Amino acid sequence: HDDIMTTAGDVHDEGATSMSSLAVRTQKKLVGKLASNKRLSKQVLPDRASALFESLHALLRECLEREQADKLAKYAMKLALKVGVLAKNGLLDGEKEQERLDKVKHHCHALALAVCSFATVAYSYEREFLVALCEALRADLAPIVDYQLSDKSSARLAFFFDTLCTPVVMDALFRPEHDAALKRFAEDIDSLIESQYL
Repeated sequence: HDDIMTTAGDVHDEGATSMSSLAVRTQKKLVGKLASNKRLSKQVLPDRASALFESLHALLRECLEREQADKLAKYAMKLALKVGVLAKNGLLDGEKEQERLDKVKHHCHALALAVCSFATVAYSYEREFLVALCEALRADLAPIVDYQLSDKSSARLAFFFDTLCTPVVMDALFRPEHDAALKRFAEDIDSLIESQYL
């Protein structure tokens, strides 16, 4: 009798696990659709997050060729939302994963503060400092993406940071002629920091 109950419990657990993994897969697919559809993402994302991705996209479009800017903005949104899905569904609850996630949050916060500071204080921009922050973020984000997400996501992460940390791209974002777009982006970052999203 005990064996039957145990087996039934195992079957139930397997069913629950597969349903849970199906839910996560579905959410990841939805994230892909969100990143490709501006109108849909506005309806689903919190206003502040939606505004941040929009102002990032606008800044990138001012500084880079349209195709490259679109790709970077889309990859940033996909990666941020997919890691969010993993965290929300308890897939980063292990001690190592939690430690990495905490570091990722810390690096994101430090990077956000640096961008806001450089956008606000004239002639304060330091490329090496920003690149070091980006590389620290990448180092802790990469193992999460590599282990939990697809090879495509790992390639997106590599492309995003490789491109962003290129001196010509990083410098372009902080050129005086892009000041208005950069300040808008910084304001949206500031809004997320105030609401404790970042």
